[in-house]
Amino acid sequence: MEQKNYDVIIVGAGPAGTTAATLLAQYGHSVLLIERDQHPRFHIGESMLPMSESVMKRLGVAWGEGNLKKGGAEFIDEVSGRHTYFPFQGKYRTFQVERSVFDKRLFDNAIEHGVIAKQQEQVMAVICSESHVQLDTDKAHYQGRYFIDATGRDALMGKKLSSIDKIKNLGKFALYQHYKLAETEVSKELFAHGNIKTLLSDIGWVWCIPLTFERLSVGLGISTKQLPDINYS
Repeated sequence: MEQKNYDVIIVGAGPAGTTAATLLAQYGHSVLLIERDQHPRFHIGESMLPMSESVMKRLGVAWGEGNLKKGGAEFIDEVSGRHTYFPFQGKYRTFQVERSVFDKRLFDNAIEHGVIAKQQEQVMAVICSESHVQLDTDKAHYQGRYFIDATGRDALMGKKLSSIDKIKNLGKFALYQHYKLAETEVSKELFAHGNIKTLLSDIGWVWCIPLTFERLSVGLGISTKQLPDINYS
């Protein structure tokens, strides 16, 4: 099996992992990036914020290409009727992105900056000492000076160290779907302005995010208390 040494080993090649990898490589560090899946892959979380612009510039990513410009964010409280709108214009521009395309673009950009990237490789063990970290996968053994866990909700190290503390009463449940060729009046308005529309109710909230090619990302987020018969363990 392969044995390699790196300055930094990063597990998880989503936006956090690829961004960290690229920035470290720009400073001359040797970086290994490990991803258990294969890009491109589906993911939700398509609506970006303006502060992403400066990060994309540092990474050297032209993130506006192929994405829908985001005009702003609308919040509508269906209980009180209150409507709030936050416009994103000028230097505060941002986009609605298709995550499969966006994440792969960040992944490819990391490789272009000299990051060694592995896909479809599963981490089996992480052993940390004062001087280095030893990482074993189903394909190789690696050693690094530093280690970054960018596995997100999978919480690789959190599970390994049994250090995950659940926040009482926070439990949320989300259902989501992408719709093609949405032609309702509300859809046409969203496509025209590029706004994310968020509807608040007494049981949770709904997001409507316009994407390119007349597609909508729609999701419902509610408390797990609304679904008492489902096992969330």
